[in-house]
Amino acid sequence: VILYAKWVPKTHTVKTYLTKDAMDNGSAELKKWTVTHGSTVPNAPEDPENGNYTFVGWFYDENGTEKAFDFSMPVNRDLNLYAKWSSNTLVEYKIHYRLEDGTEIAPDTTGSGLAGTTKTFDAKTGTQLKDGCQTGYFPQTGSHSLTFDINGGNEFTFVYVPKEKVKYTVKYLEKGTEAVLREEKSEETSDAVKTEKFEYIKGYAPDAYQKKLVLSADEKENVLIFWYTKDETHAPVQIIHWTQNIVGNGYTEYQSSTNPNGVIGDPYSATPISINGFKFNSIKSNTEGKLPETGLVLNLYYDREEYGYTFRFMERGTNKPLAAPVTGTARYQAQVTESAKTIDGYTLVSNENQSITIGTDAGKNVKTFWYEEKTAVINYEVVGPDGCGSVSPTSETVNMVTGTANGSTATASNDTYKFVGWYSDEACENETLVSSDAEFVPTKSGTLWPASTTYYAKFDWNVADLTIKKTGANDIDKYQSFIFHVTGEGKDMYVTVQGNGSVTIKGLTVGTYTVKEVTSWSWRYKPDKGSQDVEVKGGQPNEVTFNNSRENGSWLSGDSFAINRTGGRR
Repeated sequence: VILYAKWVPKTHTVKTYLTKDAMDNGSAELKKWTVTHGSTVPNAPEDPENGNYTFVGWFYDENGTEKAFDFSMPVNRDLNLYAKWSSNTLVEYKIHYRLEDGTEIAPDTTGSGLAGTTKTFDAKTGTQLKDGCQTGYFPQTGSHSLTFDINGGNEFTFVYVPKEKVKYTVKYLEKGTEAVLREEKSEETSDAVKTEKFEYIKGYAPDAYQKKLVLSADEKENVLIFWYTKDETHAPVQIIHWTQNIVGNGYTEYQSSTNPNGVIGDPYSATPISINGFKFNSIKSNTEGKLPETGLVLNLYYDREEYGYTFRFMERGTNKPLAAPVTGTARYQAQVTESAKTIDGYTLVSNENQSITIGTDAGKNVKTFWYEEKTAVINYEVVGPDGCGSVSPTSETVNMVTGTANGSTATASNDTYKFVGWYSDEACENETLVSSDAEFVPTKSGTLWPASTTYYAKFDWNVADLTIKKTGANDIDKYQSFIFHVTGEGKDMYVTVQGNGSVTIKGLTVGTYTVKEVTSWSWRYKPDKGSQDVEVKGGQPNEVTFNNSRENGSWLSGDSFAINRTGGRR
């Protein structure tokens, strides 16, 4: 029996997919070929299309590393190729953080990115969440990668559920074989984020010095893996740059780098970097050291610089300072808040509370509280008989602090009335008299005009009528004249009344008058009151009555006395 080997060409399957997600999700391929080993794909496809995206090229995955493929390359194994896309179009994205009932527990993360690119977002934790939710709540997934779609809809919601603690696991595996090199570590924690350092395993080098894990409510996600490769000459060197927190003495990792292939026994050093707003703390830092087989960490610390800030209190429009500024210093990026001052005579026209986020330029760390001067109204009113007079103007508005009044002038309507004075009280009492001049210009008593002030111009009657009545004369003496002497308020005059008549004196100045009957003229009659004082007032009847009785029947007086025997008849 003669045996011989038979050979047939080895073939490979090549598939193409529109996107990597389509490939990973098991979607139908765009095209499929069977290709002989070492040959090229026949009938290479045209560049695919994907809406407004620009085709970048074909790629495949090889042990977690992305590699480019060209259809002119020979095929030596099965290949799943996926198209990559790019775009110059920025699209907006929005990440939400909510409880299961939709309650927001942290502000949205918003921004924009190039369509077609992928960005990974970690769930917010700790102080990033609102008060009351910073502990005891965990996201259903710790992170999520979002490929930005040019057509929109670039949103994702981290949903948080209440849990007192969650379990997480740290594994130490050999890269490539996934062999367990050290017993895994499992713990429960109420922390939202855990950072773990690698464990030294003799003869192996880890892929990182330390790793961070955002914990999820789904404990299957809470697995952190350190990958090791056999290596007895190398150990990791990690350089961590720490920046001082805004408050307190703590520090937060700013950036870090790990060299997993440091040579054990060699010296290593780190150079401080320049960070805007920070100064390197050489005392706290360790910048060099010899690499032990357990690894080396070089920690470099940076303290925040302090910069000045100023809150000003100024009048808008004039930039006039109204109060002493509030000044101080604070750490870089600290937020300093100040409240407005109450300034007499001014109204705040900017926000009541303002904040400054401290920057490196103290000249720009300035916020201004703006004020406008209040105004005051001065009213001028007439007090007195109806129609007695007027004031002009009846009111004026002045600035409460810097304003001066123009004043007002009081004018009587006619001679019937007279101006008495300006008063600060409507009752116009003597103690509230502020000016006797008709032209009155008020002045503020302190540093401010009151918001509203009223001054009163008092008018009174100037002239009035006085009626003198005569009674008691006999009918036979109806033509008898009775003379009265009137004096007072600058007047000195005589008036005559016949019989039981009366006389009215018009236009007398309001005031007190003395009315005296001249008895030497009407000697036959004797008045009950020879003289009377009369208060002449405006706006009312003013009367005085003299009642006489006949006591002498003679026609003549004095030496010419003779008895009238006829009883007055002729």
